[in-house]
Amino acid sequence: VEVKLTRDGRLIGTPRVVNSIPSPLFRDAADSAVRALVQCEPYSLPPDKYEGGWEFMVLNFDPSRMF
Repeated sequence: VEVKLTRDGRLIGTPRVVNSIPSPLFRDAADSAVRALVQCEPYSLPPDKYEGGWEFMVLNFDPSRMF
């Protein structure tokens, strides 16, 4: 999931799922990941690490590694 953030930790737009597999379970998991990212903002991140750091991130969600 691609995420772009403002300096104060708010999302710029909706996080974007960048991969896909033809499975309803994948779509459900991807939608849940995006929803969680939206509901948890704003993010409290160190301002000095913004540029070249957390202003743009690609997050990997792997449900098989959650338990």
